[in-house]
Amino acid sequence: MKVARMAAALILIVEDFADSREMYVEFLQAQGFRVSAAEDGIAALRSIESAIPDLVVLDVALPCLPEELLAAVQKALDERG
Repeated sequence: MKVARMAAALILIVEDFADSREMYVEFLQAQGFRVSAAEDGIAALRSIESAIPDLVVLDVALPCLPEELLAAVQKALDERG
């Protein structure tokens, strides 16, 4: 019997501290997730434009958190259904 495997969820990490960002990425990859990372809101927007993540882990205390990022995340989730 052939068993279908689900594709691993894509998680976007948005964190301005490189050490923390790398720690999250390494941990989540070790758990079998696909992970992309962004150091700020602008990089996160670019990442969302190229691939819509299943989950966004967002540092809400980013020094420069554009409202556009939050709107883009909401739009992507709405489009996904």
